[in-house]
Amino acid sequence: MTRIYFDYFLKREFIYFLVSTWLFTFLMLSINIIPIMELLLLHKAGFINILKVILLLIPDSINFVFPAAALISTLIVYYNSLESNEIIALLSSGFETKTLSYPVISFAFIVLFAHFSLTTILSPISNYIATNTMLRIAKSHTTSVIKPQIFIEPIPNLIFYISEISPETGMKDVLVMDKRAQDLTLIVVAKGAVFLGEGNQHGLAIRFLDGEVTVLEKGHKAPRNLQFEEYIISVERTELLGQSRTRGKKPKEMTVFEVLQELKSQDLTPHRANDLKFSLYARFFVPICSCLMVIIGFFLPIRVNFHKRHIAISAGVGIFTLYYLTYTGFKAIAESGIINPFLCAFMPVLALIIILMVLSTKFRFIFQIVSRRIEKGQVT
Repeated sequence: MTRIYFDYFLKREFIYFLVSTWLFTFLMLSINIIPIMELLLLHKAGFINILKVILLLIPDSINFVFPAAALISTLIVYYNSLESNEIIALLSSGFETKTLSYPVISFAFIVLFAHFSLTTILSPISNYIATNTMLRIAKSHTTSVIKPQIFIEPIPNLIFYISEISPETGMKDVLVMDKRAQDLTLIVVAKGAVFLGEGNQHGLAIRFLDGEVTVLEKGHKAPRNLQFEEYIISVERTELLGQSRTRGKKPKEMTVFEVLQELKSQDLTPHRANDLKFSLYARFFVPICSCLMVIIGFFLPIRVNFHKRHIAISAGVGIFTLYYLTYTGFKAIAESGIINPFLCAFMPVLALIIILMVLSTKFRFIFQIVSRRIEKGQVT
């Protein structure tokens, strides 16, 4: 009997978890994919490249929705079981309360190890490949978006105006405004220009022929005009997506080993070091949060008498929102260096532990009051 109960509830939790993960991941991709799609379509990436980038973004989206899916799926399973009196029937047939928790504990550990694998291995690797893929697409197709007789910004902070484009001779009567430097603006006017090194792994260059460059510097009233026969502007590959010339890997693109290696460097800025430390600690604490979400999803419908399913789900969404706000808030604090990154990364775990304490026998009346007020507000 215990084995049948265990398999039945564990199977239901898996089904609801997979459905919740798919739904939340779809919503995340729908929100985040729009600017990426604009970028890829602008650079004529093609269907295969667009599909590749979307697939590579899925692990990071799952990484974000994992705690929510763990909470909502467990909450729905045990709310439905209570509503259909399955839990009451099991207790009446001699089941102990701790026996009911066996599938929950097993599922919580499965979620813990799955999320840990995602945060430490799969998500960083897919993020890095996705970023490199977009950089390669942007670098390879930058010139294809340039059209004659319109102002266009194919490269961030490089504005082009071209009178005529010829396949044989390149661009004619070109005006380019280079605003990439903070204290310096260059205005280049040339009779002709061509792109060089579009297949180069490090970036590309623009060679201007027979023209004039105007240099505008902050703090200088008069601009400087320089005549030239040939003038070259270099564009790093990372600048094609608006990144810094000295872009390093973002923490979410780095494996645990890479983060540890960079933390040994003596040249790290305090902000970068704090960002790396928080990312490192979060990879261990966030899976623990997903594990705690499963336990909260089990206790919430049992300890709190929700009269309607949508109120129970709303409570679950509220808990996830509290977790997310705690995570993002303390991430910003950790990067600023006000509080130790380890403590900041631990705060979401602490918030969920406090919620579990509130759900205990002594404090669950708080949830009861909130539930009643929500219900009354919606009824009236």
